[in-house]
Amino acid sequence: MLPTLPMSWLRAVAAVALAFVLVACAHAEAAPRVDPEPTVDRSSLTTVDVSERWFPKTMLLTGSLAPNQSSSVAADAPGKVVETLVERGTQVKRGQLLVRLDASEAALGRAEAEAGVDAARTQEHSARLECERAERLFANEVISRAAYDKAKASCDGAGSNLNAAGVRASRASKRLGDSLIRAPFSGVVVERFVSVGEYVAPGSRIARIIQVDPMRVELSVPEVLSGALSQGQTVSFTVASLPEERFPATIRFVGPAVEDRSRNLTVEAVMDRPDPRLRPGMFATTRLVVGKEKALGIPERAVGGDRSSPRAWVLSADRLEERVLSLGDKDATVVMVKKGLASGERVVIQPNSKLHDGLHVR
Repeated sequence: MLPTLPMSWLRAVAAVALAFVLVACAHAEAAPRVDPEPTVDRSSLTTVDVSERWFPKTMLLTGSLAPNQSSSVAADAPGKVVETLVERGTQVKRGQLLVRLDASEAALGRAEAEAGVDAARTQEHSARLECERAERLFANEVISRAAYDKAKASCDGAGSNLNAAGVRASRASKRLGDSLIRAPFSGVVVERFVSVGEYVAPGSRIARIIQVDPMRVELSVPEVLSGALSQGQTVSFTVASLPEERFPATIRFVGPAVEDRSRNLTVEAVMDRPDPRLRPGMFATTRLVVGKEKALGIPERAVGGDRSSPRAWVLSADRLEERVLSLGDKDATVVMVKKGLASGERVVIQPNSKLHDGLHVR
């Protein structure tokens, strides 16, 4: 007959067995689960060969944008500003009123000058009648030659006084008109220099106006490239704020001489109806086509990433390789590749965000 074990021992054995079971279950749950490797179907990828192509060979020219006309409008007459009708950014037409000066003194001066004209006209009329009478009397030998000459001189002097009075009246009218300061050409107000209550003298700056249509593109061209430019030729340029866009302009002026120090030629192109995003003073970079060169090229649609770090995905055997590219000029829809790809490799067209380096292709 087997000995009977105490109940406390049986409980201890059961507890140990339960602990082993729990530990085994915990290890089983903690074991890592291996996910299948991500893949992409080859049929879902459109690829194209990297090949050599002819690209335009270009040279970079530097310059800046300038307004067609720029004027600091000045006062022609003295006076106190009584009204301003423009602000910064105001579009104005030629002859449009900008600022009004106090014209009370000028109006009195014109009234006085016009009264002088009336008085001189009356005197001239009276002197002319005396002259005609003297001519008749001299013809009938009633008065002497000396009396006739005196009457004739008085008549001529009255005519000169009338002319002088007319000039004074015109000057007075001009002074009155100068109290109204107008735009010399159509454009946009860049700055207004006076406010109501200020006193201005002749020559004081009132406002600065620029005309931006058309826009000028002033370029500095090295002497060796001067023969590649001519009037009427079309060039394209970019600006720093819009690096991906090219704007056309037509060469209107080619400098007649090369500068002594820089050995550069000044060339001016004109852009009609310029893009409103362009501003005078912007730095412009122009690409001048001077020939052709052969280089690797891929469709623009095969370039991914961002502008600072363009990338392409190369299909190599059963894997995708992500390549960082160094790009050159673009010709139509094809981009020049300076570094990052080799001739004959195949790149993915229109890559999406799901592609990554090392992705398995089945």
